[in-house]
Formats: sequence, structure tokens, C-alpha cells
Amino acid sequence: MKAIDPHARAFIILLAAVSALGALGIDMALPANGSTAFALGIAPETMAWSLSVFLAGFATAPLLAGPLCDRYGRKPVLLVSLLLFSVASLGCAGSDSLGTLLAWRLLQGIGGGAGRPVILAIMRDCFEGSAARSKLSFMAALGMLAPLLAPSLGSLLIGVARWQMLYVLLAVYGVVVGLLLARGFTETLASPLPQLGVKRLLGGYAGALREPLFVAGTLVTSASFASIFAYVGAAPSLFIDELGLTPQQFGLAFGACSAGLIVGAVGNGKLSARHVDAHTLLLAGAGLAVTGCAGLALCALFAAESIWPWLASIIALTMSGGLVSGNATQLALQPFRQHAGTASALMSALQMAGASLAGALVAGFAALGSGPSMVIVCAACQAFMVGGIVWLRAQAAQGRTANAPAEPLH
Repeated sequence: MKAIDPHARAFIILLAAVSALGALGIDMALPANGSTAFALGIAPETMAWSLSVFLAGFATAPLLAGPLCDRYGRKPVLLVSLLLFSVASLGCAGSDSLGTLLAWRLLQGIGGGAGRPVILAIMRDCFEGSAARSKLSFMAALGMLAPLLAPSLGSLLIGVARWQMLYVLLAVYGVVVGLLLARGFTETLASPLPQLGVKRLLGGYAGALREPLFVAGTLVTSASFASIFAYVGAAPSLFIDELGLTPQQFGLAFGACSAGLIVGAVGNGKLSARHVDAHTLLLAGAGLAVTGCAGLALCALFAAESIWPWLASIIALTMSGGLVSGNATQLALQPFRQHAGTASALMSALQMAGASLAGALVAGFAALGSGPSMVIVCAACQAFMVGGIVWLRAQAAQGRTANAPAEPLH
């Protein structure tokens, strides 16, 4: 198998397959929670720990994987992460107690989360400007297919096989993607770091935080990501308990909202490929987000009983996320080349922190109702996102554009 040209469609598909590990690890396992709990002799609600430890590993892995890929290269770190994901998936399948399952799920989350900063670093290595924004958006759109399809695939598999087969399938997926990567991917890091120690690691993160473009772009992506997690946290209670949807109807509504992300990402990819300015697209995304948030506020204020105004407002919100993410990510990472993995790792960690905070705030305001709690958190997220976009435009006005030369972190 020849090396895949970074400009080929197969290259983006391969990176999207790696980025899908997190969604597959989360969403495919959910339908098997009940049968897994029964097999392990534990209460069904205890299975919530399985998701928690996976997310813990998924959130913390980038902080180490990013700097490692700056030191040893993108390909070795990706291969190790895929190997860890596959081995841990087999470990989950062979678990006979909750403790054993949680230990393997933690390692599975680490394997699944380690790839994200490396993928972003690869995109920074290979592309710049509008090309980078376009490729990032198309990759994100492909990656979003995983959370749409994984629950259905998991439900289908659990209907014909034991719960262990879900994890076996995840292990096979990791192995197949790893083999494709080993044979078709050529290292993209031109100048590895000469060494990696605690001082250099912390210095790299501190250097990224001193870069205004990085901070502003990360603020935009994190706020957008957090607003979507606010909706995800409130959606089951809002749609099922308050609006009276059946679980099947909820699945369709949730899928429609998720499709908004794909539409926004694909639209951004096409417009970026036509060299539409990143700041113009960011403003369009902000307009969609504010419109969606205003619609949600009106729904909550007038206690809308129909699903349609809620759905339209949420779709506007998710489309904004698809439109904003690729542009803000490219602007944030453009100042870095040799340290792209370190910067990507910090961005990923801050995004996860923002998403976790948004979910906690939605739960904290739950007494107000699902709709109002979602509106409050989303409005706060949009305020931060718009502030970040204004900051990015100010940097551009000062000559700090997306094509500014890379700066050393140390």
C-alpha cells in the first residue's frame, strides 16, 4: 500500500476514522449497559461509572499525547494510542467484575483521547489558511457520523450477540485503522523537539497561553463546544419528560440536531475551499448561534409545548458549532508548527473542561426546568464565543493574521 497523499480524500477519511474512537467508545457501549450490569451482578445505575472513567481518560490523554507527538512524531503516538484502545477494548470484553471493567475503560479512554491533538497537529503540518479550514471541517463532518450511527449499531449488535461483542468490535476497529495508518501514513513532523521534560512541557503550555491568537481561538471553540454540551445535557429531560416525546421520537430529534453539526461543518468546508474569509464565516456562525439562543429563550419564556420551535432553535445552534469550529481551530493553531501537538493538546483539554462545566451548570440550574437551564448556560457560552470572535478580529486588525509566522514557545 502506497503512502496516502495528504491532499487525497482518503487521507481525511483516515484521520476522521481515528477521531471517531471517542464517539464509538462512548455511544456503542451505551445500549449494552443493562446487559453488562446483569452479567457482572451489579445495579444498572452503577454502570454510569463506566462512562465517567472513559471520559476521564479521554480528557486527560491529550495533555501528554500532544507533547509526545512533538518529540517523537505523529505516527508513533497514533499507532500506540490505537494499540492501547484495541487492547483495552479486549480487556473490557474479558472483564468479570466492575473494578476490572472500569480499569480497562480508563485505558480505553486514554487510547481514544490521545489521537485528537495528534490529528490537529497533522492538519497544521500539512495545511494552512483556507485549505486547513476546509480540511478540518470535512474531517469533522465525517467524524460526526460516528455519534449518529454508533448507538444504532450498538443496539443492533446487542440484539443478536452478547455484550462482550461490542468491545470486540471496537478492538477490531482499532486494529484495522492502525494497520491502514501504519501502511498509508507518512510522518508529517518535519523537526521533532530535541528533548521533552517537565520544564519544557510546562513551558510549552505557558507559551501557548501567551499567544493571543491561540487563546482567542480556543475561547471560541470551547464556548461553542460547551453550548452544544449544554443542549445534550438538557435534551433527554426536555424532549421526553417535558415535551412528551417517546424514546424513538427522541432519537429522531436528537439525530436531526446532530445533523445540524454536519451541515454546518460541510458548509464551512465548501465555503473555505472557495477562500471565503475565516472571520466572515466566524461572524456567520456567531449570528446562527445568537439566533438559536434567542429562539430557545423565547421557547422557554412562553413555555412552548411544540417540539418544532425548540428543534429549529437547537439546529441553528448546532449548525453554528459546525461552522465555527474549523475556522477558530485553524486560527488558534496557525502560530505553531514545531509545537502544534502541545498547542492542540491544551486546546482539547480546555474544550473538555468547558463541556464538563456546561453540563454541571445545566444540572445545577435543573430546578428552573430543562429549557431555562439550557438557555442560561447557552447564553453565557455565546457571550464568551462572541467575545472570542471580537478578539480574533482585533488581532487581525493589528496584523496578527492566520498566516502570521510561527513563534517559538520557549
